[in-house]
Parts: sequence; C-alpha cells; structure tokens
Amino acid sequence: MRASFRDVEDSPSTLLNLLGAGIARTGKLILLRLLPTLLFLWLFSLLLFALFVWLPGDVAEATFGTQGDAQALQTLRSALALDKPFLHRYAAWLAAFVRGDWGESALYGVPVRTLVAERLPLSLTLSLASYLFATASGIGLGILLAARKRTAGLVDFSLNILLALPSFLLGIVLILLFAVRWPLLPSGGIAEQALWSAQARHILLPVLALALAQTAILARFADASLRETLTSPFIATARAKGLSTQRVLFCHALPVVAAPLLALSGLQAAFLVSGTVVIESVFALPGLGSLFLNAAHARDLPLALALALLFATATLLATTLAETLAALVDKRRTESEKI
Repeated sequence: MRASFRDVEDSPSTLLNLLGAGIARTGKLILLRLLPTLLFLWLFSLLLFALFVWLPGDVAEATFGTQGDAQALQTLRSALALDKPFLHRYAAWLAAFVRGDWGESALYGVPVRTLVAERLPLSLTLSLASYLFATASGIGLGILLAARKRTAGLVDFSLNILLALPSFLLGIVLILLFAVRWPLLPSGGIAEQALWSAQARHILLPVLALALAQTAILARFADASLRETLTSPFIATARAKGLSTQRVLFCHALPVVAAPLLALSGLQAAFLVSGTVVIESVFALPGLGSLFLNAAHARDLPLALALALLFATATLLATTLAETLAALVDKRRTESEKI
C-alpha cells in the first residue's frame, strides 16, 4: 500500500524510503538492459574481427601493395602478428582492448587512443547537436501539426521532401544553396584554431544535413500519435470540463505519447551516429567518421576495430538510455517488467 502525501510530509524517513526504492528500481532496470548490450558488443567484436581477418588482403598488402617484396610482406606480417591463428589474435586483441591498450595505428603510426582523443570532440559535437536539434524541432513541429490543421498541407509537403532525400544528398544540396549560390556558410572543413563561434559556422550545415530527415520522422510520429490520442475518451472528458486546447494537448495528450517518443528518439540516435561517417566525408570534417573510412580502406585493424566498437557502443547506450527513460515514464511498461 502506497504512503499518502500526508504520511510522506509528516515522516522524512518515509520520503527517504520511497526515494531509495525508486533509485533501486531504476538501477535494476538499467542493469537488466545493460547486460544484453554487453553481450551484443562482445558478439559484434568477434564478428567484426573475423570479417577484417578473413577478407582478402591485410594491412601489409595495403602498405606495400600486392606486388611488393615477399620478404618485406612477411616481415611486416610477423611484426604485426598477422601470421598468428585467429583465436590467438582475437584473444590478445580483446584482452588488450579491455585493459585500455587499443594498439597502434599502422596507417598513422600513432596510438589509436591518441587519434580517437583528437577526433572525438568534433564527432561528439556533431552527433549531439544533431540529436538535440532533431528531437526539439521534431517534437515541436509534431505538436504544431496536431494543434493547427491549417499549416498541415505546406508542412507535410516539406516533410515529404526531407524524408525522400538521403543525408549525403541533402548535404550536397545545402552546400550548393548556402555555400555556393548564397555564400553564407563554409562548405566544409573546420577552423581548428579559430574561435568557437567560427567553428560553429563550419558544423552548422553538417548538423542540418544530419538532423533534418530525423526531424521529419519524429514530427510525423508525434503528429500521428497526438492525433490518435486526442480522439480518446479521456480527452473528450477533459474537453467537457472546459479545459483549453493547449492544456488538453500539453497536460493530457503529450504525457501519453512521451514514452514512444523517447523510444523513437533513441533509435534516431543510432542513425545519427552512423550518419556522421558519411556526412564527415561530404563536408571534409576531420572526425571519427572520416577516420574510420580511411582505416577500413587501409585495413588498419586496430584503428578500424576500435572505431567500430565506439560507434556500436554509443548507438547501443543511446538506445538503452532512451528505452529506460521510456519504461520509467510509462508506468504500464514498468509494472509489466516487474521492476
């Protein structure tokens, strides 16, 4: 039996007990969702390692070419332990990776962690800014569509265009419009030594190219969910009480669709993380995405594996966090999972 508000007000220990129980439920929910994530990351690392190892060619051939000196190729393979059995190489790499030793890049000749530390801030800023923009604008636009039907025609047409264009093609269109036709923003690159405001101008077009399609998806989903919720009997009851349209929308309809919106935003984070690989190449940004493409092309195994696992980890953590928040918001899901 739950404690009443008066009991909580009169007894600080009751409030502490309720707070502790809530923290315990949240911790258990996060733990239950993290365990499958860790198992998937291990299986993903095994599959990815096998893919890089068993594909024709290796970093030695990428360095010297297929027509290089056989002795030089063999010497480099021995130095990089490429001649060891598969399981031996995988176990050695995994043990070192868990300890924090990510190896040295054969392509750049520097430790992998150094390269990641140099490129991570740009990719993280790009992904986070795109996610925040897509989430805020998508939900806001969905609410606007559900509340005002007059603007639906024009906005629906614009959303259809955004959904039809891939992110790389949208990026090219943005470059042609705002860097070539109207030279308002830089077409690519990054001013590493410039002020923060100048760097922000360089990533504005990439953020838009990444976020606009996800904005359209979230806006469509929020609009459809809110319209369906607004036809529910409890909404009719709220309207019969004389509540305003804004109050009905924000206080009664929006909390109902909050959980699925959070779950969808987690899935969008996965697309944004993977989308940085292409967008950074389109806009010539020195981030993790372009670094991964160079490593994969050169068969730089330590660098490619580390970056792929970082992308997978970021994607799964974002999805897990969104699903956890959705489960906490939706009391029905929380009770069904017996947390």
